[in-house]
Amino acid sequence: MVIRIKKLDISPNLIEGMDPFLPAAAVDQHIESLPSIVETMGFYQDLLLVLDWADLKQLVEDTSTMRGLLENWMTSRCPARQQKQTGEGGLSEALKDTTRKYGLSVGPVALNRLKGYLGRLLLN
Repeated sequence: MVIRIKKLDISPNLIEGMDPFLPAAAVDQHIESLPSIVETMGFYQDLLLVLDWADLKQLVEDTSTMRGLLENWMTSRCPARQQKQTGEGGLSEALKDTTRKYGLSVGPVALNRLKGYLGRLLLN
């Protein structure tokens, strides 16, 4: 997934100054546990779906697959620790609203953050 994001060749000019318009960067958050990874991947999956770029189709599939595999692993290894349920309707609406307001600028920031998170996850 990191390689796919790098191939998109995102301009750094589109990333600067957009950070305040998205929720807290998962890149900056400590990777605590399997449920937190599943939750973060769910956030990025929802965000990529809202962006609806043709170039992101495979990345959306990869994110969905990774999230599903991690959820299955979490269920089998940690049955007592399930992913906390959040109000997905609110998140989806907030993402759509942000995307409507800031158009194409949201995508590069989100992809940059996802790339950073996946890099940290690989190192972890």
